[in-house]
Amino acid sequence: MSADNGSTFKISGTDLSKLNEIVNEWCKTDPDPDSVKTLQNYLTSKNTAALSKSFNGLLEFGTAGLRGPLIPGPSGMNLAVVQRAAAAICAFMKDRSLKSVVIGMDARHGSAEFAKLSAQIFAGSGFQTWIFPDVCPTPLLAFAVNYLAADVGIMITASHNPAIDNGYKVYLLVSKAKRPPKPPTLPNTSLLLVDESNCGNLLLTLLPNSMSTPAF
Repeated sequence: MSADNGSTFKISGTDLSKLNEIVNEWCKTDPDPDSVKTLQNYLTSKNTAALSKSFNGLLEFGTAGLRGPLIPGPSGMNLAVVQRAAAAICAFMKDRSLKSVVIGMDARHGSAEFAKLSAQIFAGSGFQTWIFPDVCPTPLLAFAVNYLAADVGIMITASHNPAIDNGYKVYLLVSKAKRPPKPPTLPNTSLLLVDESNCGNLLLTLLPNSMSTPAF
């Protein structure tokens, strides 16, 4: 997956004749057929207002991570953006010899799909990956990072943002040396360990059958 500064996918001030090229380029790596269909419908109907919202540059990291509306395209929270974020974090981890990640999710729309896709990408990239099998509060995910001495924590949530939003928070373990010697048991939960042998089945079990394998 090639890196860019976001301008590639920004149509504000762009010649409308280039709309098809910009949108179709994005759709090539979008793993969600529903998002692709929506964007193609925008093109067909010449809905430049919707396209301007979806293509206002890549969603950028702010406080603790990504937050944005649940819309298709690079400016919203969707499977294609989550795929890019997870792949970028994988590259960050490999560059720093980090080995493990734990993933949590809240009850917002899309959270389960975003968490499961992330788990598939991390496990498929060779990282030790745990995922909460059900919704959990953000502090529990932060606690799990220390409890498991995981290098990275991912929380799918938009915190206090409106219900139409979702987000992708990222935590790093400060120091394994500061981990309590005998940490308490994680309350009322059972983490699922994902590895290369079951990450595909996890995705097929918990996501729609129409979902395609993510492209890199």
